[in-house]
Amino acid sequence: MDHQTRYSSSQSAVGNLPTWAIISLAVLLVTAHSWAQSASEPARPVFDSGAEPAQDADVPEEPTPEELAAQAREQAAGELLNAANDAYQAGDAESAIVSWREIESDYPGTASWPKAIFNLGIALKEAEDYQAAIEQFEKMFAEDAIVNDLEPGAHLMEAYRSYRHRTMWQIGDCYMALEDYEAALAAYRLTDTTYPLQSWCGTCAMSSRLQFREQEALCLSYLQRWDEVAAAYAAMGSAQASMELVSMYETTGQLDDLTAMLDSWDAQWAAEWEAGGGEITEQIFTDYRQSRPVRQLLDLHALQRDGDLEGLLAVLLSEDRDIRIWEKTEAMSLLARTPEGSAAMLIAYLETPEPKNTAPEARAYLTLGMCGTAEAVALLRGRAATGTASWDVRVAVKALSSSPAGEQALEELANSSPSEYLTAALAEAEDGMPDFAGDLRRNSVVWLVDDLPEVPADVALPTDLFADEPEEDE
Repeated sequence: MDHQTRYSSSQSAVGNLPTWAIISLAVLLVTAHSWAQSASEPARPVFDSGAEPAQDADVPEEPTPEELAAQAREQAAGELLNAANDAYQAGDAESAIVSWREIESDYPGTASWPKAIFNLGIALKEAEDYQAAIEQFEKMFAEDAIVNDLEPGAHLMEAYRSYRHRTMWQIGDCYMALEDYEAALAAYRLTDTTYPLQSWCGTCAMSSRLQFREQEALCLSYLQRWDEVAAAYAAMGSAQASMELVSMYETTGQLDDLTAMLDSWDAQWAAEWEAGGGEITEQIFTDYRQSRPVRQLLDLHALQRDGDLEGLLAVLLSEDRDIRIWEKTEAMSLLARTPEGSAAMLIAYLETPEPKNTAPEARAYLTLGMCGTAEAVALLRGRAATGTASWDVRVAVKALSSSPAGEQALEELANSSPSEYLTAALAEAEDGMPDFAGDLRRNSVVWLVDDLPEVPADVALPTDLFADEPEEDE
């Protein structure tokens, strides 16, 4: 979900449609939602407030003078808000801020007021005046503030405005920029407890909760509260979190403790299944136990410890749908731990004349870049310099950026006489090149941070992560 979309007050086009069309659009939401959530570059629409529902009365009542005055005030505030937003988007921040301030002071209680408060906070944040932005955002939580979190959203993909949820998230982001991780953590936690996302969409709620857990883990890592970091990863339950959990317990030499916790968790799950009248077969236990993703990662780590590079390479290059992308991502990291042996195998694969499918070839390129050996850099540099297809050159440049030696090669290539493809790829790399191999670590805030502290080897991590919390006495 996008926590940083500016608000506008213009009427929604949905409100002008007949009832049958609105119902049809609502049905389409169910099938369209998963596609919209997976869009790689989320849209930043100008939000509308939506139309008021039609009245069932046969004869509408004449509005009172007070109601007419309130409507005129709402309209004036809305026009001022839209003018401010247009000015900001046109680059006239000064005029926009003046108008938002006018709404803040002269139009409290209108639907435009929380929008102006939020938009002004975003403008201050984008200007990197984080403390001023925090103070602006905090006005949304003033005792006399009139804020309707259940105000209908502007479009089908936004159920409600959730002003305070989004605003508190922005406060957390500002504290992160100020490196006040305790305050950021407190703000993010309020988005999960006191000001949760308002939505009837279960998928939206789950996505919001996962996003919160990621930010929580990020803050806790900076604070080096490792017990809580492990608990946050365990609570996420995502593939990315499982990868980090295994890495933490491997670093501290506690993989046996992690396995024991998984055994206990699985036994509890099996008992509950059987208590509900289900029959546990070996196949059901293997395929459906809660610990399956973590155990699959542990199996990959066992291959690496045993020196089975061929086994890891088979996972990396597999096109079997039963082998998930996160398993292939982990295989990339594990192969890079043995750079010389892995690079030799990857080079042999890439230099074979047989046609290759795009995805496994991309993973081979990127893993080779992570190995960073002289032979790996030489092959990648040659592909980047002489490639005759845009895709080959782009993925070679992406791979070279994974190691210091590769970065040096890119600098030298930039100072040579690069081809048209290479020039374009180098420019793209400056702006952030897309992920060619489905590396899940690049799809989450936790894995986009380069300077995140790592758990020290001498830390004792929890041994009761998956235990049920005791029920409180009545």
